[in-house]
Amino acid sequence: MNEKPKHVVKAYQCHVNETIPATSKPTHPLNARQQLLKVVEDLFIGDSKQYYGDAFVTPKLQRASTVTHGVAVAANLINVLTAAPVIYFGFRSLGLFGLGLSALLSVAALRISNKTAEAAAASAKGNRGWSDTGLVSFVAMNALLTIISGIGAELLTNGSVLSHQLANQLIQKQSEKIEQIQPDKSLYEAAEKQCAALDKALRELPQGHRDRERIYVQAYGTWAEREKDWTGVPYPQIPRCILSDINRTKANALVQKQREEWNKKLASRLESGNDLQFVQQVLPDVYTKHFAEDGEIRSGTESIALAYDSFFGRLIGGDFSNMGQLGFSLFMFLLSVVTSAGACLLMIAHVHRRDTQLSHNDGVRAAILEHLNYLEFQALPTERSQPNPERAAFSQTAKTSQATQPSASSARTSARSTFESANSFARHQAPAEPQTQAGKQTDFSRQESSNPGQRTVWPASD
Repeated sequence: MNEKPKHVVKAYQCHVNETIPATSKPTHPLNARQQLLKVVEDLFIGDSKQYYGDAFVTPKLQRASTVTHGVAVAANLINVLTAAPVIYFGFRSLGLFGLGLSALLSVAALRISNKTAEAAAASAKGNRGWSDTGLVSFVAMNALLTIISGIGAELLTNGSVLSHQLANQLIQKQSEKIEQIQPDKSLYEAAEKQCAALDKALRELPQGHRDRERIYVQAYGTWAEREKDWTGVPYPQIPRCILSDINRTKANALVQKQREEWNKKLASRLESGNDLQFVQQVLPDVYTKHFAEDGEIRSGTESIALAYDSFFGRLIGGDFSNMGQLGFSLFMFLLSVVTSAGACLLMIAHVHRRDTQLSHNDGVRAAILEHLNYLEFQALPTERSQPNPERAAFSQTAKTSQATQPSASSARTSARSTFESANSFARHQAPAEPQTQAGKQTDFSRQESSNPGQRTVWPASD
């Protein structure tokens, strides 16, 4: 009974089983728990096998892909977890619908980041545009989420600080509003207009005119009344220009009174040292508009703006006087920066690795398929006439791969040349293997047959 040589079995299992589904192995359906774990893994983690192709894979490439995938997934998870509060606060006003929408967008951001990393790793000739687009998208997504991470951590950990900052801003706005208050013109505007009309009439009358004295008394009173106290005198009996001055003084006094009362309230604010409580007691309408009963800020967009000013405002402005409040937020931001930068650099290096590109090379795939096809059909001549479903499928796969080339001769030459380069690269990547029985080291290098009419053989050993 003929048996397949070990090198045929090894080569066939290492490559053919990756391209032809194994029909002999029974498949067991996943239970509910396993299906859930698989869905979670697909959503949040992905698979490091997506970081390389199936044409030519070395153990070193597999290890590098696992490391790159692990760093990328860790960076994505950190970025999305710290960016999720920003998304939630943006939709918080929508209630439960906003919560569901925030969760959906957070998962979508993680999914997009993972998929762009997989697209970036698919670097091959004829597919560089897709790979470059994935790489740029991956870097841009990490940069965006890193910027948001500081804001998200600030929202998550410093909510009470942000509430006090908003209260402080509201107090400052109220102070500015008090300072900008102008006297009420309605108190003196009518008398002022009458005074101006009387002044104009006096200027138009010539000296010695009999109506000048009457108009002057209506505007300013008699000469004896120039020092009179007009308090308690009915307004119609007060000269118009004097009434205008009296009313303007009263309007200014009202403004000054409001400012003095506000300053007294600010003094009590300094004594209490709690701006949020001050706004609740002194400005109840303003407090109800901007804060909930527990002091939480009502508007999510207002919270995001405050978190941005609180975090980046001090970093960009160089205000390090109270950096202790940023403790956890600063740590998460720096962690996001480091992991994102590491993931991007590793991804760039991984995309440009020679073995990554060889793993997607159709020429290498065609060469290996042709070589394995030869070994399979030449190892056991007596079995050629016997039907074998796996062998037929494998032969069809090889023919399909070769049919994609421009012509048979040029395709074979290009495929073998690429295979030799891949094989040479693999020998430099892997440690030396044990010697064969003939004393020669295992090699997939191309060898010509002594019989000119025979096919070129690419031997392999176990």
